[in-house]
Amino acid sequence: MASWGVTRTPFEFASEAREGMVYGDVYTPKFLADWVAEEMMRCMRRVKRPVVLDPACGEGALLIAAKKAALGHAQLIGVDLDGNSVRRTKRILGMGCAV
Repeated sequence: MASWGVTRTPFEFASEAREGMVYGDVYTPKFLADWVAEEMMRCMRRVKRPVVLDPACGEGALLIAAKKAALGHAQLIGVDLDGNSVRRTKRILGMGCAV
């Protein structure tokens, strides 16, 4: 099995407790969220109103990137166990999303 770092598995890496983490949060880097959003929009370019569902939205990196990539034409839906993250994401995205 591939490991992250020298001796850790992806599960061990993801479940490490870090300051401020409540649920073992691992946030998506902006460059990755931007790339995934661009690819999603490219694949759905013929869809009249694409829907983006992020089942673990956290701080909303993917939803924010999707909103920019879709130029506001996508329906954004995000879910997360951490209510504080959901509230921050809603504030950042503003209206027009279901988080």
